[in-house]
Amino acid sequence: MFTQVYDNLKKVVLYLLPAGTFCELWPILFTVFFGLPQPLSSIQMIIISMLTDCVASMSLIKEKPEADLLLRMPRRPEKDKLADFKLLFQAYCFIGVPMLVCASAMAFRVFRQAGIPFSSLWLSFGNVQVNGLPVDPDLYQNTLYRAQSVYFVTLVLMQWGNLLMTRTRRLSIVQQPPIGPKSTRNLYIFMAMGFTVSILVLFIFIPFFQDVFHTRAVNVEYWFIRTHCWLFISDISSRIWNRPAFDGRNSKSHCTPLAEGCGCQACLVGMYSDPISTGKGQTEL
Repeated sequence: MFTQVYDNLKKVVLYLLPAGTFCELWPILFTVFFGLPQPLSSIQMIIISMLTDCVASMSLIKEKPEADLLLRMPRRPEKDKLADFKLLFQAYCFIGVPMLVCASAMAFRVFRQAGIPFSSLWLSFGNVQVNGLPVDPDLYQNTLYRAQSVYFVTLVLMQWGNLLMTRTRRLSIVQQPPIGPKSTRNLYIFMAMGFTVSILVLFIFIPFFQDVFHTRAVNVEYWFIRTHCWLFISDISSRIWNRPAFDGRNSKSHCTPLAEGCGCQACLVGMYSDPISTGKGQTEL
């Protein structure tokens, strides 16, 4: 039971880090170091952290144990940390970087459609000029609000893919389907997805919230744009990154005797298939 709770806590941390820290930090760094307009407003960062990500992460607490949970080595408290290098590398490189690239590309695409190319934004520090002429302040401000809304929508929708990715760290969604047998079922994920969509509709399309939080309606093309292919690639990379060092075929040559605490798949299978075997390094059952 404790192993399942610990495993689910790692999934929650892995889910929160890419959008909650990485993709919210870089919009500020874009402005400070590169003079670019901030593609995500501060209030939108708070909405993501306090509403959409918070509810979605709680659905991972209800995740059922993965099928290979009992085949893993026991946790070593002195070495196995909740957020180790492997988890941080997966969160920031395999998941965070593709999400940041996709969301930023969609935001700066809004500027280009408004006649403001990226070259005019680079190192501008608020003094945006196109062909040597300053951009109309009202046009620039309205375009900035639309770009921030697009970044906001893209990031929240990509968190759907992140949620489905992080619910299993080693198994695929086919091996651990959220809809299906009770041993793998987690319908809370889809309730969390519905909640995030309702938050987007509330803050993006309701005129009152548009005026208060400086959001704008997002065109339909940005709701269905194909950005999840990046997450599919990062999902495959994450499975390879989290793969154990030795698989079942090679574990015999690298495992320790059962009496010394070996928990690999080959020893577990042998332990239950040969219950009365005795000898050096074996336990009599």
